[in-house]
Parts: sequence; C-alpha cells; structure tokens
Amino acid sequence: MLKDNDLVISNSAIAELIEASVSRKNSLRFKARGFSMFPFICNNDIVTVSPIFNNRINVGCIVAYRYSDNKSLAIHRMIGRCGCGYIIKGDNLSAIDGVIKREDILGYISAVNRKGRRVTFGISRMTALIVFLSRIRAISLLSMLARRCIPKFLKRLIYDKLF
Repeated sequence: MLKDNDLVISNSAIAELIEASVSRKNSLRFKARGFSMFPFICNNDIVTVSPIFNNRINVGCIVAYRYSDNKSLAIHRMIGRCGCGYIIKGDNLSAIDGVIKREDILGYISAVNRKGRRVTFGISRMTALIVFLSRIRAISLLSMLARRCIPKFLKRLIYDKLF
C-alpha cells in the first residue's frame, strides 16, 4: 500500500537509476513489484542491486536486467549460459525470458529485505536445487498448488474446529 510520502517511479526509470548507480560502482535499493520471483522475492520486498565485478555472473544468481526490445526492468534468476548470453527465468514463471545479452544485465541482487528482516536466498547447494526446480518449472507449479490448496485446507480446518 502506498503512503502519502512514497515516490512512485516507473519501471524503465528504475532501470535507468540502477544503470547510473552500478556504473559508479554503487548499489541501489528499491521496492520490488510483482510475483515472478515468489517465494524468494515477494511483492514489496526491498531489493539491493549491486554492480557485477570481474564481469562474472554465476548460474543461480538473481540479476536485474533490461529487456532489449522495450528497455523495461526485470529481476529474474540466471539458470544457464549459452554462447551469446545468459538464460534467465523468473522462479514463479513457466517460461524462460530467453537469452539475455551481457550488456542488458545491470547488476545482481545482493540483498533482499522483507518487513525489516534480511531474507536469505539461494546459496551454495540450495542454489543448485533452486535452479534445477526453476528449470523444470517446479517452483511455479508448487506455488500454484499452494495458492489453491492451502486456503481450502485452512477453511476445512477452521470449519471442523467450529462444528
């Protein structure tokens, strides 16, 4: 929910701010919008985008990049490499974003804060598991099942307790 003193900036303007910040070797924090990286990054989480040093991006990293056609910003996970770029996909999406060129990648997500607490995500062996689950579209399937089944289960649990 927006507060009176919140500043709303367009997706493409945030991309420009990130590009300006990381070109000066600075990080930028902002509020994430959307559910494509759920449950690792949720709507309204505060994400920190940091510059990529040594031009090295590892499989499993969550990166901020611009779509080359319309220059809008996306924050998704790198799930593979190919000769001409990186294969990127939102964890909660069924389709890959496609092959993203290195020059379209603005930085990597170095921190996520949710409700004032730092969220840990995708480190070491866990990263490999997350990448595998993302490649086979299991995270989006599990997310969909959870959204459908958990409310029904809770209703049934509450109804049984009351009656």
